[in-house]
Amino acid sequence: MSRTALVTGSAGFIGYFTSQALLAQGWNVIGLDAMTDYYDVELKKRRHEMLSESKNFTVVTERLETQSGSTRKKSLWTFNPATFPAPGPKRACSSP
Repeated sequence: MSRTALVTGSAGFIGYFTSQALLAQGWNVIGLDAMTDYYDVELKKRRHEMLSESKNFTVVTERLETQSGSTRKKSLWTFNPATFPAPGPKRACSSP
């Protein structure tokens, strides 16, 4: 039985490695990423290109909150590492 996972933030650090591990275990992976410019978009594009080398990887480029329900219905498992990091000391100090 094939298993399908929806991985949000699949082009980010955690999402990329989560997707990579699931693919290595034989999962079908739907990789959802908004490709925001929070950090290097070219790096994120390269990560999706590498994941797309697997026939079991499907890219969806859109925001989670605007994404159609059909993508979620195709997966039984959802991995949601797509979060913005908490403000670190540098950010906290730059705002009064």
